[in-house]
Amino acid sequence: MRKLLAMLLALVMVLGLLPMLASAEASGTVRILAAVTGGKDADEMELWAKALSEATGLTIEVERPASDYDTILMQKLSAGESYDLIYVGAS
Repeated sequence: MRKLLAMLLALVMVLGLLPMLASAEASGTVRILAAVTGGKDADEMELWAKALSEATGLTIEVERPASDYDTILMQKLSAGESYDLIYVGAS
């Protein structure tokens, strides 16, 4: 339940940009690192990213490590990789 709420919150944050995007041509890429999916499986995650891309006019890149998310997250951030949205659990 918490994971679903976190993804919904991320979606609301991105969709909150829509009024700003309506006044200007949107371009760019939104990079998301997530431990959860936007759907039940990888196929639904791709559909979610595509729908979000169409709604915002932005390219959506979702990276979802297969396992050991916390370790991979720290390695990527330590290496200087940047993301626009990062899933962080409450625990």
